[in-house]
Amino acid sequence: MERERQFTIDTIEDLNRLYRIDTKCRFVTLIDITDNPRTYTTEQSQIGYYAIFVKVPREGSVMLTNGQGDSVVATVTMYAPGDFVRHVEKELSEYKKIIGLFFSPTLLSGSTFGRHFSEYTFFQYNREESLMLGSQEEDVILAIFSRIHDELLGEEDRNTLHILTDQIKLVLDYCLRYYDRQLANRHNQNYQIAQQFLQNINLYFNNGTAKQMGVPTISYFADLAHTSPGYFSDIIKKETGVNIKKYLQYKIIEAAKQLLMATDKPINEISEWLGFKYPQHFTRLFKHEAGMSPRDFRKQRK
Repeated sequence: MERERQFTIDTIEDLNRLYRIDTKCRFVTLIDITDNPRTYTTEQSQIGYYAIFVKVPREGSVMLTNGQGDSVVATVTMYAPGDFVRHVEKELSEYKKIIGLFFSPTLLSGSTFGRHFSEYTFFQYNREESLMLGSQEEDVILAIFSRIHDELLGEEDRNTLHILTDQIKLVLDYCLRYYDRQLANRHNQNYQIAQQFLQNINLYFNNGTAKQMGVPTISYFADLAHTSPGYFSDIIKKETGVNIKKYLQYKIIEAAKQLLMATDKPINEISEWLGFKYPQHFTRLFKHEAGMSPRDFRKQRK
């Protein structure tokens, strides 16, 4: 039984050591958890690497479709460095197979892959927002896993890391495609979430919530929708075509302009009403977005 000291697993080498696997590459490993389960005294561990788990449920345990009429035959969950991950061995009663692909954040440093990594927003999703795969989709992901496995078994040479990186990127690109499909298939549900958000953001400024809670954050509205901030942001982008961070800034400036034109409130009071702790932060944002200071804007409109 593993001791409490395993609560934090920092590196790929630490992970391989835990599973008694030889480290072929200190940046990447692939582990079939089903064939090599471990026993823990802790419920979860904090990790220092990226993790992608493909989980194949036991027959009859999951009665869902992926929105295209295909039965869900596997799910994919992702985690980022710093996340606390529940030990998947505890789920083997529900799943007949669990395979994990793990890679170090060092793999991203100074690479084109790393510069575009923020596109893979699903690493910020909750476990409940897992990707659901149909049969063909599962085959695609597991085929790439198989190639990674074969590469890790071979002799390392100057091309190994490049090939592994390309295969990991391919996994993530397919997951991005399949998540696009999943979001599109949930249009009716996501449309309601987007419409509620548009109402909530107006209420946020009109009923004094901003003054009480501060400038609006994605997390606040994601909590109202019972989703993770990353998933919520992607829903809003999918349904409205708008980047949510830019939209929140736009709504702040829109509310500020209305107050500047319709009231004689001092700018410090307007800043406080909109949730800014420091008036200079409000003035700086307003000038950046509107092209002039709040004072100059008011003068032009009076």
